[in-house]
Amino acid sequence: MRTRSLRFRLTVWYALVLTAGLGLFGGLVWLSLRHQLIGDVDLDIEGRASRFESYLRAETAEGVGAGLRDELQEFCQALPPDSYVHLRGANGFTFHYPAGDAVAPANFRMLQRQFTVNDGVFELEVGAPITNVRHTLELLRLLLGSLIPVVIAIACLGGIWLSGRALK
Repeated sequence: MRTRSLRFRLTVWYALVLTAGLGLFGGLVWLSLRHQLIGDVDLDIEGRASRFESYLRAETAEGVGAGLRDELQEFCQALPPDSYVHLRGANGFTFHYPAGDAVAPANFRMLQRQFTVNDGVFELEVGAPITNVRHTLELLRLLLGSLIPVVIAIACLGGIWLSGRALK
């Protein structure tokens, strides 16, 4: 059986270690970016839910009554256009934004909370799309998946040259 040259074995070990290191680095970058982007969306949703709840409390304190839906619709128009809000309350009160959408769209990050206003329990669902987050992560995955092999190939060529010079 023919054994491989020392130059070849050094290059293979170098390529394996480099592949593992760059793979680990790329994976950690992807995971940390995902964590950060999803965290930003969650903070945004939490802010929307808090503002909506505060507005609802203020409007019910003023005794708006039948015009509450109109007031909530007006408030929601100040939210980003791709927002989703669903409110269920005591006595069968429901509110949807955008109007008519009773089910949250796919690719949305959702927050649910329950609170009490004037002895009535309300369930609030607020959502925001994560399509941009997924697009960004997919782009990063494609870049890492295409550039890491190129870097490894260039490094292997350099490793072959360097190990050849070192072994002379």
